[in-house]
Amino acid sequence: MKRIIAGVLASALMAAPLTAFAANPITESTEQTGDVTISVEIAPSYTVTIPADTKVKYGDTETAFGKVEMSKARFEPGKCVLISVAGDYALKNKADETKTIPYDVTARMTAEDGETVEGSIKKYGFYGVFAEDSAELTIHISEEDWNKAPAGSYSDVLTFHIGYTDIPKE
Repeated sequence: MKRIIAGVLASALMAAPLTAFAANPITESTEQTGDVTISVEIAPSYTVTIPADTKVKYGDTETAFGKVEMSKARFEPGKCVLISVAGDYALKNKADETKTIPYDVTARMTAEDGETVEGSIKKYGFYGVFAEDSAELTIHISEEDWNKAPAGSYSDVLTFHIGYTDIPKE
């Protein structure tokens, strides 16, 4: 019985007229051309790598702090990544936080025209504009500040903020 019902249904389906529908039908009574739009959206993306924890040697006025590196970046035209760094910019004595050693961090980058640009990240932050950008970071502590510092263990925490924004106007 099941075979007979299946056979009848199959015959009925084969005898039924099939109609195909198009999104933009073109017929004898319409214009003989049709437009379609093809589109895609690509989301901005990037990977930013920040330096690892760093130890400063007593007395050194400059200490390499590693790199901030941007890779696999895909930006909209006119957009970039702004990297700013927040912190106290003072190494605090663990036994007495009123005892500090002030420091600054500079970023050294190579501009698009090949010029080397260096500046304080404390004041300015820095921008990543290209798919493969990097900035070498250096910690600066003056000899005078080293000489004023009492013995002890010191530390500070820097927080890197990464934001997608418009390229700044010069």
